[in-house]
Amino acid sequence: MIVQDSNFSPQQDPIDPIQGNYDFNFSLNLLHLQDDEGVENQMIADHYGPHNNNIVVDPLYQDNFLYNGDISHFEGMQQLSPLQYFRLPHLIIGVDTLLQKQLFDQYRFSTSTFLTTSSTPENLFNSIVLPLAVQDKTLMRLLLSLAGSQSLKRVPPGSNPELQRETVRLHQEAQQEQYRRVQIMKAHLLDYPSDSNHDGASILAQIPRYTDRYLEIIFATYLTLCLYEVFEGTGDGAGSAHLASAGYMIDLASKLPQDSERSLSLFGGQRTKIHPCLLDFYNYHGSLAGVTSPSISIIQLEYDEAPDTFGHDPPLVGVQDGLIKFIPRISALRNDADKIHGEFDYSTINTGLEIFADLDAWRPQPTSTPTETLAAGFYQKALFIWLFSIIYPKQSGHERVQDNVKCILKGMCEIQPGDGVMACMLFPLFVAGSAALEKEDRKQVIEHFAALKLWSAFGNIDSTCNTVKEMWKLRDAGDENSWDWVRLLRSTQMSILVT
Repeated sequence: MIVQDSNFSPQQDPIDPIQGNYDFNFSLNLLHLQDDEGVENQMIADHYGPHNNNIVVDPLYQDNFLYNGDISHFEGMQQLSPLQYFRLPHLIIGVDTLLQKQLFDQYRFSTSTFLTTSSTPENLFNSIVLPLAVQDKTLMRLLLSLAGSQSLKRVPPGSNPELQRETVRLHQEAQQEQYRRVQIMKAHLLDYPSDSNHDGASILAQIPRYTDRYLEIIFATYLTLCLYEVFEGTGDGAGSAHLASAGYMIDLASKLPQDSERSLSLFGGQRTKIHPCLLDFYNYHGSLAGVTSPSISIIQLEYDEAPDTFGHDPPLVGVQDGLIKFIPRISALRNDADKIHGEFDYSTINTGLEIFADLDAWRPQPTSTPTETLAAGFYQKALFIWLFSIIYPKQSGHERVQDNVKCILKGMCEIQPGDGVMACMLFPLFVAGSAALEKEDRKQVIEHFAALKLWSAFGNIDSTCNTVKEMWKLRDAGDENSWDWVRLLRSTQMSILVT
């Protein structure tokens, strides 16, 4: 921030030779035109002369000009100052009020930069989602509500009631409209006979309204609804429900090869025209939802061929290098462990060993930046801690766990404030925090949570931090199985997204 000297006085700008001898005071005088409306109106009256009813005398014509129409409806119109006259409405439909204009700019230049590892305005949510929102008022309302939610998290509660009301209204209207249009879509599907010759996508393709682009908009809307829950940190499970609905849309948007050319190839011969970066975003958040809810139903995407993401940087840690694929594998093992109440058989142990062997052999892509490589290391170590906790649920104090905890916490100190990878730090911090036993380590955990909160103001950071603190209380009370966050969340009927 540049501090201006108190004795500073603006210098007159040089005259532009193209414009000639331009009077720069004219611009300053515009600010006072509204105060001089009476003078201005008198000047106009003097120029056009007197008028009576429908007869207008104009010196240009040197005669009476008779207008036969009824001009009475003009008489009650409010006079506009020149500044108001030249004020244009916003270009984007759905951005109507001054507050909505502010939220739109907040979203474009600030909020969108916190959603992926790209901290520039050319991020995934601007380059891909915003063009979809321009075509869809429901999605646009949601983007504005994201900006409102984040802004409200940065100010004391109740300090901006107007923004609070508008944010809630935008979100509720968008959510209701999304529910309504998906119900209509499902009703159309039920109108067609179910047989092997018609999948959901081919049926919808017969209805002009349900284009590939429209289905992509519905999919992106569900992702944004999930993000709103991340921003709010409600902990009521709505975020996971929206992710499950997004998975349903992937099914509907997938077609057989002959029905869809030049589209992304999915495992099993299906094709989808949903943008691969949006699918990666779903894959990341859907996989991480399984960390705290192992039984959640999320589609695990597999590609028959590498997706074309030319022109887009990897939006999130672990998505394009295969690291994120370990999460559903460990989550499934955790779910199996629940079913057998920790009485592992050979099959379960063997599955754990296979996961460990692959995790130990995993390496980041050579094109990764130093901070991306560092963040990927956090994920690898956090995944090891999680896997270890399933095999040895009462061994949180083991040196193999504690060494990885310290390594993660120390490495996070090297991440500069505002670095894009901060968008992906919550999961490894949560896992490291769950196993932190020493006072100094716990202090670092709290400091890292505070840094994330200061950076993004997301509400799920608070709920995640509170869950970690509850695990510490259990551990300090003698519960050796305190780091079992699934058990804790079930007992408190909480649902958190560590994304």
